[in-house]
Amino acid sequence: MNRLTGTKSCAVCLCADAHMLIPSLFVADSVRKQSLHRHINIDVLIFAPPQDITDEHRSWASRRGITLRTDLPIEALSEIRILNGRLSSATLMKLLMPAQLAGCYEKVLYLDADIIIRADVSAIFALEMEGSPIAAVPSGRLWLGVRKKERDRWLTHFSALGMSIPYRYFNSGVMLINIDSWNKQKLGARALAFIRSRPELCFHPDEDALNAILDGRFMELSPIWNMRPELLSYMAFIGEPVILHYAGPVKPWRRFAKGKRLLEHRDAYRLYKSFVANTPWPRWLEGQWDTRDLVASIQQELRYLFSKVSRDAPAQNALEQWIADQKYADVEQGITVRNRNALALADA
Repeated sequence: MNRLTGTKSCAVCLCADAHMLIPSLFVADSVRKQSLHRHINIDVLIFAPPQDITDEHRSWASRRGITLRTDLPIEALSEIRILNGRLSSATLMKLLMPAQLAGCYEKVLYLDADIIIRADVSAIFALEMEGSPIAAVPSGRLWLGVRKKERDRWLTHFSALGMSIPYRYFNSGVMLINIDSWNKQKLGARALAFIRSRPELCFHPDEDALNAILDGRFMELSPIWNMRPELLSYMAFIGEPVILHYAGPVKPWRRFAKGKRLLEHRDAYRLYKSFVANTPWPRWLEGQWDTRDLVASIQQELRYLFSKVSRDAPAQNALEQWIADQKYADVEQGITVRNRNALALADA
């Protein structure tokens, strides 16, 4: 029994292969630490292929209240064609997870591994989902800093997925999942079938497939639950994010990388440095970049210094008004409160 919902218990879940296992442990440990501050005990699970889990991983995770599971039926995933070179079939594991957890939990908060937890996430479990299978943060609606050509490419993509105007696309890196509704609608099996039938449309396979199937039928969460770091300068007015999501190639555990400035995301990197220092893998960070990445960051720094960086005031004002006018489920239900335009978690 969970004190947040009064019904079945809830869990935070991640899915990872060997490449993303350390980041997943970092996120899982952050979730546990934040929830314990409020004296709330929630299950934290990481699903991974059996060959990627060692006794050392299990022992370390167990001491921190994190459960490592290897029971997802992942054999067929390796046959699915993944076009995005940054991704492996492990990105599809989340589509199998709700069926595996049927009867165990009412709600699961799924998290990608490339995030930073800034506050206790357990408050979101109080959301009344009203039969909706997913609650997530909308994406692909605001085009600040995006060139028209890029925007048109995305709009064409949404159309090709079979979505309806106005396109209500969401990011699948943070999803509150209603287990019963997901399984009744067979979303996992339908999404995998879509990817198999239209792999050319699924550059972000699980995300594109889920959006194609649901076509906007999800509950919208406010941006504090899934904020991209590059938007913080635009959206500082909105309040402190609960979750920062480093989607794309620039990850918080890579000190230097192509497209990353020399000191960019330094605070996030320090969190990782502190984390690995107290694990059996203290030198893991050193293997995440090399001299080519350093050169790439120097080049990115020079490009930034010699470019004209400015904020479009009219666009900023329009953004603030747009955020203020949106009806987010967590705000409507009092989980997140709005103070003028700013958003914040309600007091526990």
